[in-house]
Amino acid sequence: MYAVIFFLAMSVSLIVAWFAWQRRATPGGRSLALLLLALAVWSLAETLEMIAATTPEKILWSKVSYLGAETAPLLVLMFALEYTHRPLRWYGSTLLAILPLATLLLVFTNEWHGLVWNRIEPIPSDLEILNYGHGAWFWINAAYSYAVIVGALFVLASASLHAQHAYRQQAFALLASIVIPFAFNAIYIFGWSPVAGLDLSPLAFILGGLLIAFGIFRLRLLDLVPVARDALFEALSEGVIVLDAHDRIADINPAAREMLGIRAEAIGANIATLPLNGFVAARDDAHPTAFHPKEIQIANRWIDVRAAPFFAPHGVVTGRLIVLRDITERKQMEAQFEEMAILRERQRLARDLHDSVTQSLNSLVLVAYTAANRLKHHKYDRLDALIEQLGEGAQQALKEMRLLLYDWHLAPEQTGLADALALRLDAVEKRAGIDAQFSAENVPLLAATIEHELYLFAMEALNNSLKHASATHVVVTLRGGDQDLRLEIRDDGKGFDPHSVRTGGMGLRNLKTRAEKIGGRLTIDSAPGKGTRVQLIVPLSSAKFPDFLGEAR
Repeated sequence: MYAVIFFLAMSVSLIVAWFAWQRRATPGGRSLALLLLALAVWSLAETLEMIAATTPEKILWSKVSYLGAETAPLLVLMFALEYTHRPLRWYGSTLLAILPLATLLLVFTNEWHGLVWNRIEPIPSDLEILNYGHGAWFWINAAYSYAVIVGALFVLASASLHAQHAYRQQAFALLASIVIPFAFNAIYIFGWSPVAGLDLSPLAFILGGLLIAFGIFRLRLLDLVPVARDALFEALSEGVIVLDAHDRIADINPAAREMLGIRAEAIGANIATLPLNGFVAARDDAHPTAFHPKEIQIANRWIDVRAAPFFAPHGVVTGRLIVLRDITERKQMEAQFEEMAILRERQRLARDLHDSVTQSLNSLVLVAYTAANRLKHHKYDRLDALIEQLGEGAQQALKEMRLLLYDWHLAPEQTGLADALALRLDAVEKRAGIDAQFSAENVPLLAATIEHELYLFAMEALNNSLKHASATHVVVTLRGGDQDLRLEIRDDGKGFDPHSVRTGGMGLRNLKTRAEKIGGRLTIDSAPGKGTRVQLIVPLSSAKFPDFLGEAR
């Protein structure tokens, strides 16, 4: 009967070991499978000892049982440390294995020294059991084995004290599955067995194996494990959510629960069940670090969400860490800054209206008043000139109004430099009756900051032409070469003498400042009555050019 029970213990251990091996990538999975395999070897050897016919055969299988008995305590400790994310280094495992290896050597050579068994004698009974007298080394080995087991129990128990409910249940099942078999073994060692000389440890392996199976299938042991629990602090102001390899919640701190309005019972649920407004910690084994931060709004609160992976020693992603940061205050400040920016823009528009359009309209009023007064007094000699001046003034006011409207909707970053320049000419110059032409050739990829500065330079030159040149024809050329990029704005306006213009003029000063900012060379060719040509050459190898390198369009 006992042989059947021992064989059943071996079968249970092997079956549960197979299920544990299927989860070997999980921390503790491999060592737990090996532990159950060691217990199966122990049970098999005890079974064969029970059915052996001769004393030498029984002694041989008793020695074989030590292969499982000696490796089991060490594997228990390795599992406990791996399960709590404190795995042994290779040299630690080697040091701990020295005494068990010495014990195995002494067991298989016991006939020479008697250090493990100092006597072996049969017990008169129907079971044909041998009674082993324990030598000095047996007690040394027993003390060492139980010290290792107690250490493993301490690791699991201390981890369970601070664990949440789901992990505390796992820890209790593990503690029971370890304590029961080795308690039965202690009963045998100290001679308290109800059947003299019979080690009932394999009987306890059935109970231990069933407890582990219960942990695997019911409590999700090796499936839902505490991932990097020691890395989390309950007092963190940032919310922290730990996911396992299947994007299930393995841990969550109070700050995250408060931000998301959830409870600790969320452990084990999929991340998709949380109110993260579509944020998903994407699983991509080919690119496990490809996570993109996202800002989400929950009720009146803004939260910045970021994710990062956990890696096993062999580079396998075993979990993910999600960090939640409350950015509500920052968002409120940004909204205030945006309101201030809108207010400043409105104030700028009001100033521009006063400085340009209002001035032009005032001039029109004066001209109209003068024309009306001359008509009233029947003075017709200068009436044609006044009407012509009135039309020119109205046309100039219309140009400036269109320019202001275009500036109000300015968004060159959304279109690219060439398209933005073409859009400007269509929206302002052409609608003002100016023959505007644009061409772009071989324009290289540019950093967004370079494009922005070139665009502002072109706007400054075009605005100067529109306001002061009275041009009827404008040509804008953007051409790239092997060594440089050339931007040219040419008109057929009234022109000016560059040497006689005050150096403090804001238009020319702004052009020079923007050219110097990107390391460009500015050339202005103009003469009274001969139009103006403004050219900017930006060497692509300029020392100042890399200062602006960013993400090219």
